[in-house]
Amino acid sequence: MLTISYTKRLQNTASATLLLAGLLSIFTSCASTKSTLPANDSVANGKALKGKKAYRMDYKVGIAINASPEAIWAVLTNATDYPNWNTTVDSIVGTIALNEKIKLHAKISPKRAFKLKVSQFSPSTKMVWSDGNAMFKGVRTFTLEAMGNDTTVFTMHEVFTGAMLPMIKGSLPDFTADFEAFAADLKRKAEAK
Repeated sequence: MLTISYTKRLQNTASATLLLAGLLSIFTSCASTKSTLPANDSVANGKALKGKKAYRMDYKVGIAINASPEAIWAVLTNATDYPNWNTTVDSIVGTIALNEKIKLHAKISPKRAFKLKVSQFSPSTKMVWSDGNAMFKGVRTFTLEAMGNDTTVFTMHEVFTGAMLPMIKGSLPDFTADFEAFAADLKRKAEAK
């Protein structure tokens, strides 16, 4: 009797494991790593692009700034100064540096604190802020590309993914206007230095 009970328990555990593996396989195949944005999304005109798939949503903006990557980087990594120049941010608490955690309060969702990790940090080139897990994750990537003559193309790309995204994406705000404002504000601040 004990052997039968134990065998059934093992079968139930194996069935649950197979079911979970199957669901994970389906999710992984649906959650394409390819951008939902059109291939010609590299125009740095300050206009945000938005793309959607079942398990992925992208926002991206690019803008040419008449300043060096180092000058722009200094603005992007000064957490306490964000509210002084960025109309989309109420505050950032913490230090913007590799593997540090920051707390962002955005005007688009004033009652929520976004707890982000600075997961990549290549000075004057690239920075990544991330939050979440396989159920729902947001990853924001900032890139700076020097074009010569003290002109830099700034790009900000945010990708939302996760198993819960199809259920909650309707309740997420549209970030298009915020992305455009962020880019315009950064341009204004960096060019004024």
